[in-house]
Amino acid sequence: MPTHLPLTALRAFDAAARLGSFRAAADMLALTPSAVSHQIRALERRVGVALFVRGPRRVALTEAGERLARATAAAFDGLADALLTFGVRERRRLRIHSAPSFAATWLAPRLAAFIAANPDLDVVLSASPEPADLARGEAACDIVYLPRHPPPPGLAAVLLGEERIAPLCSPAVAQTLRAPADLARAVLIHSCYNTIRWSDWLARNGLDPAIGRDGPRFDRSFLAIAAAVDGVGVALDSTRFAERELADGRLIHPFRWRTDDPSLVNHALVLSPNPDEAVLRFRAWLLSELAVDCLALLHRPG
Repeated sequence: MPTHLPLTALRAFDAAARLGSFRAAADMLALTPSAVSHQIRALERRVGVALFVRGPRRVALTEAGERLARATAAAFDGLADALLTFGVRERRRLRIHSAPSFAATWLAPRLAAFIAANPDLDVVLSASPEPADLARGEAACDIVYLPRHPPPPGLAAVLLGEERIAPLCSPAVAQTLRAPADLARAVLIHSCYNTIRWSDWLARNGLDPAIGRDGPRFDRSFLAIAAAVDGVGVALDSTRFAERELADGRLIHPFRWRTDDPSLVNHALVLSPNPDEAVLRFRAWLLSELAVDCLALLHRPG
């Protein structure tokens, strides 16, 4: 077996062996999946044996690959331990995926605090309506909208607490609403994918559900909330998503304490049953932030 092997190829092999995925290894090393695959194929040609069995979603080590993986893991872990004695930490990439409205309204504004507290992590946040495929390494963890995307089998899920669903509008619009019945004359803004619709909320509060038939529709909560801030009408949405607008007075609940507003568990953090240490740090931070929010809401004056 050759004794002079390219370090970059060995690093790509080590990452893929640990993660079981070329794509996940590419994310960790800030490379493309094709670059990782090319480096590993070049390594296999150098050593003269196959190191992986390629599958459609994941890769598995061959017997030779397992022997080499034990050696590379010991070598790279030993190098990392040695560097730690000099105060040098290896930067790692943490890829987080999220449902769009949670990412835009709640997570992204807070992420600077997590990044500052974890300088050894390169955080990548992506958002799309469809969940990430964690098995293929598209993300290390995912914040999903539970009513549409329950966690798939084999993955762990951490529920992210209840969200209050309430009417929200600008102060100017609120001046035209003295009682819930006045919603019959208001423009009602609809979030298309919300579990609680205007017809549900109206019926729950003893009003005609037909009042909620018309009005502009948005396919993302953050768009509906932005429209309410701009004075388009009254949105029915999560107060978690609108907490900044509620805190600075751009939005208010026009009927606070006078209506029956439902609370639902809408989101969950989905992760591997055996997450790595970076994901565990993110989970702890996320739950801590949510706990602080709950306390702030309970003690908010008014």
